[in-house]
Amino acid sequence: MKLLFVYSHAEPQYWKDGLYMALKEFEDVTYYNMALDEQPLGVFDFTLGWGGFGSPVEEYLSRCSGRKGLCIGGNTTMPIYNDYSVLFYETDWVREFLKLDELKVPLVKAFGINNELFKLPFKKVPIVWDYLGVGALAFWKRWERFIDKKGRRLVIGDFQKNNLSESLDIVVQLMMGRVMVSNQVLPEDLVYYYHRAKTVYLPANTQGGSERCVLEARNSGCKVEIESDNPKLKELLTCKIPTYKDYAKKLKEGILCVL
Repeated sequence: MKLLFVYSHAEPQYWKDGLYMALKEFEDVTYYNMALDEQPLGVFDFTLGWGGFGSPVEEYLSRCSGRKGLCIGGNTTMPIYNDYSVLFYETDWVREFLKLDELKVPLVKAFGINNELFKLPFKKVPIVWDYLGVGALAFWKRWERFIDKKGRRLVIGDFQKNNLSESLDIVVQLMMGRVMVSNQVLPEDLVYYYHRAKTVYLPANTQGGSERCVLEARNSGCKVEIESDNPKLKELLTCKIPTYKDYAKKLKEGILCVL
């Protein structure tokens, strides 16, 4: 099976998650990063995208003929396009919130982390941070709630290139509240921050992502704390942590069932 994978990532060096690893379990994959690459030529048996409804990736998929599917991510915008062969979703909450069953498209729950990278340390290491947060410096992450936490606190976040003023406002607010802030770090370095954190605190609302972070932090040995008004993340606090091989298995099942 010849698979075309379509995504958009301006800084692909930060992409080492479960989906990245799951795709390596396929034998013949062509990658099309819309942020950096020229559109590939050729004929493919299946086109798989990753992105939110209404994203540039979905717009590209809408123009593709043949079998195609989307790994839903990036936001919780309601679907506006419905010509998929299969849809892959990460949480039960997303399936219900987006009313995916009404689309009359095959649905497959598929998720997993890069468990070869995000795992327990080989030996016990000292705890440095009482609270660690990881994610975009955006208001829907609600990082200001770190200010009320006690102890040593650190937020590691990437700046929004298309909304720099918002990210800078968040940095100033956190620093005035004596919360340390770091720019985004490579995944290979992020795991060491997890190992040195007592609690990973993710106060995001339901628009604020953080699904992968919950599972990566848990698998790295951290306690994870979320807010009570985020049912999307709640199921990930206690579920069995899926691996990238689990992710790959579900992707293959979903694709093969429509070929």
